[in-house]
Amino acid sequence: MDVGLVTTLLNEEKSLPEFLDSVLAQTRPPREVILVDGGSRDRSCEIIRQYITRGAPMELLVLQGANRSRGRNAGIRHCRQPIIAMTDVGCRLAKEWLEKIVAPLERGEADVASGYFAPEAQTLIERAIAAATVPLAREVNPWSFLPSSRSVAFLREAWEKVGGYPEWSSWNEDTLFALALKKAGMKFSFVPEAVVCWRQQGSLRGLFRQFYRYAYGDAAARIFFRHYGKAFLLAGWLLCLILSALLLAGDVSVIFRLPVLFLLLTALGYAARYVLRSRRRGWDWPAALFSPLAMAVVDVAHYFGWLLGMLKGRRGAHNRS
Repeated sequence: MDVGLVTTLLNEEKSLPEFLDSVLAQTRPPREVILVDGGSRDRSCEIIRQYITRGAPMELLVLQGANRSRGRNAGIRHCRQPIIAMTDVGCRLAKEWLEKIVAPLERGEADVASGYFAPEAQTLIERAIAAATVPLAREVNPWSFLPSSRSVAFLREAWEKVGGYPEWSSWNEDTLFALALKKAGMKFSFVPEAVVCWRQQGSLRGLFRQFYRYAYGDAAARIFFRHYGKAFLLAGWLLCLILSALLLAGDVSVIFRLPVLFLLLTALGYAARYVLRSRRRGWDWPAALFSPLAMAVVDVAHYFGWLLGMLKGRRGAHNRS
């Protein structure tokens, strides 16, 4: 079965050459490569056209103002192949990625195949973020794992059956798409050998924005995952302890010391959990020691993103990307 590779982009001139080179270096070349640009203001389209001029088997579609969902659906509609592979510009594909990820589909074992996305981190902040947020392939539960469109392949007929990506959503569209595929009874396969490498956020501000958008989109779609419950429980526990400490601030007895003690124990337990997990994942000590801070940013983003997403709903979930 022939395969088409579809991806979207917006202002990716810095990462495009490495991405396109990794596409062209695949051991199993795609029959078609469709790149959908949402209206880049940099040299992204110029770079793609240069590759096409040199003979690269690629097509460029420009959809001014399109979000990722609309761009992905447009690219898939334009593609003529029975298998669609999806990834993101800004990643670097391992040479055997396409060959590995489409194998279960070609053998008839699955309708949807998800690969692994390995972090590429250079600075201390990037390593800490990766240590806190990216599980190892062996930690992934293949039965409950929802594939990211950073590394996924599926049958065209599966995409058609669920009506494609939800075009009202820009921030969690791949989660909604995966849930729709599961609800439709599609067979999933996790292929850890199909690896896409991707660069981490370079700042805590960027990390907050990334996970805030994920949580906002999930709340707008009325989806509640366990990690949101953790963020709300932790916030409630900390608020109770802080209020107890403030109410008892004038009491010099042992009662006042209890909420303060529990606050310290909570902070130490939280930090120890993520430091030890980061070390088990093989990260260096500096990254491990900073990983609790990165995880705290994620938990705060989950709390506020999900809360505001519930309040505002879909009105704020449609955005160009």
